[in-house]
Amino acid sequence: MTELLHTAAVLPAAVGACCAAGRRRAGAEAVVAMLMLLAMADLALGTGALPSVLWSALLLVAGLAIAVAERMRAAGRADGARIASARRGGHAVPGMTAIAAVGALVMAGQMLAMGAEPAGGPHHHSAGLLLWSTTGGGLLYAAVTLGRLRAVRGVGGLAVVARLELAAMAASVALMSLSSLS
Repeated sequence: MTELLHTAAVLPAAVGACCAAGRRRAGAEAVVAMLMLLAMADLALGTGALPSVLWSALLLVAGLAIAVAERMRAAGRADGARIASARRGGHAVPGMTAIAAVGALVMAGQMLAMGAEPAGGPHHHSAGLLLWSTTGGGLLYAAVTLGRLRAVRGVGGLAVVARLELAAMAASVALMSLSSLS
């Protein structure tokens, strides 16, 4: 069942990565989405291209990097300029960079927890705690991400892509979270 859920999580991750790549000015977010997709595919397919601890480190660095870059970019502009930029097509969802950054951090924790699970299952206290906390965090992230669907402005192509990206991100993380329970 775990392998099935891992594999099922790759499809919405691929959709989300394509949506991120299709949005204007989403370069770093698209790179993070692709990194998440590669990590999930490696786990689902069992290729072992990289150890889960290395995937976790890469996702952690990527998530923090886009969050810091967005914060620095926002600090360099007045609020009015940032809002005007968003209306011109920067983001259809306010805070989309933060959502992508937190998604990378949640995925890093999930990858680490799945790699830390002992052979006998999550009976070791530290591995079990990490597994349960990342599962809960992943489900919470999915719920918050779905809640952001209401914040999408407009009805045009950019809004549709943003809604699809949010739904795909939520579905992918939720499936990964559920896979750790089975």
